[in-house]
Amino acid sequence: MNKTFSTLAITACLTIVTGVHAAPRWQHDRPQKFSDTARVIRVVPLYQQVQISTPRRECWQEKVRYPVTRSYGPSRASSTLVGAIIGGVIGNQFGGGDGKRLATAAGTMLGASIGNDAARARERYTTYDRVSYETRCSTEVDYHTESQIEAYRVTYRYRGQLFTTRLAYDPGKTLRLRIRVAPEE
Repeated sequence: MNKTFSTLAITACLTIVTGVHAAPRWQHDRPQKFSDTARVIRVVPLYQQVQISTPRRECWQEKVRYPVTRSYGPSRASSTLVGAIIGGVIGNQFGGGDGKRLATAAGTMLGASIGNDAARARERYTTYDRVSYETRCSTEVDYHTESQIEAYRVTYRYRGQLFTTRLAYDPGKTLRLRIRVAPEE
């Protein structure tokens, strides 16, 4: 039964496929296409107004002030060094043996700290503005309107009749046409 069913199915498919190819009726119903040339009678450019933006860079010199703080007075380094020497000499006067070394080291550190603090107390500060000029820039945009061709209105003659169409280009003296012929229903 399976062989009979398979044979019947294959026969049916072949009959349908052959029948479709054998019937050329639908092919004749399709429109026929070909090309021809027409003479251009008139071309009129169609304009549109377009806004154009043009960036422009503007630069200028701008005065800029920077605050500067300056110190003056005795040098902290020299005051710290003198204090360390004096403290070391005084510390060396006290103690004996290993204690003498410890007293000298402590006197040196204490003298350095006292000398640094004394220099800092006598320091004076002055603040003033340093002036310089820096270039600053910004981008400005200029706008203007101009006319641009958007399309062309083309009038052409084909087989004694005038036709008008709109094209994106100027076709010149002749226009290539695609002709489609189909039966009127």
